[in-house]
Amino acid sequence: MRLWSLHPSLLDAKGIVALWREALLAQKVLQGKTKGYRHHPQLQRFRQCGEPMAAITTYLWAVHDEAIARHYAFDASRIVGERWLVTIPVTQGRLAFNGRT
Repeated sequence: MRLWSLHPSLLDAKGIVALWREALLAQKVLQGKTKGYRHHPQLQRFRQCGEPMAAITTYLWAVHDEAIARHYAFDASRIVGERWLVTIPVTQGRLAFNGRT
């Protein structure tokens, strides 16, 4: 599971499509609708926000907005919940890790 800590505008076409799919999977995990990936380390930062579903929703809307700006047809109905404004902390280590992958 790859949930990038950089803005989706910095990703190429393949990257943003992969990010969309991975974030939708993360949403299912946080909802408890899948058995796999429940303990994936990349979900920790969403869980640490206090409102994990609001955090993943915020993340998905940001990815969706970038996709729409590129004229991609990402289905917003797959995002559970309305728009939230949740700050998701990102450490320097996480940014350095994103730069390597």
